[in-house]
Amino acid sequence: MTLLHTFDFDGLEVMNSKGQWQPIKSRPNGFIMNIGDVLSRMTNGRFKATRHRVLDIGRDRYSVPFFNEPSFDADIGINWVNKFTKEGPEHVPEKYGPWYMHTVKHIKKFAEYKTLPEFDY
Repeated sequence: MTLLHTFDFDGLEVMNSKGQWQPIKSRPNGFIMNIGDVLSRMTNGRFKATRHRVLDIGRDRYSVPFFNEPSFDADIGINWVNKFTKEGPEHVPEKYGPWYMHTVKHIKKFAEYKTLPEFDY
């Protein structure tokens, strides 16, 4: 999960479900929250992590992001949607670190991770 205070600067865009970039309008004294991949996974995809980018707005700007990630060995196997709806397993043990490394290496295919060794689940 990411919380971002933009100090009233625009330039942040998110990709919508049609694959189009959509500008996010900053609000005075407001925060922008991105759910992130972990919470998306823990809610069965009901809440979506958004692909996003920041555009050059032609002037200096500052933002203060706050990133919150679990520890490498944290169990992220809880499924909050299934726990509430009782429509599937509520918990399948899974460690954050190996899940994250697999996600960025094999699903998102980030170039900087492609030479890393495999991690055991």
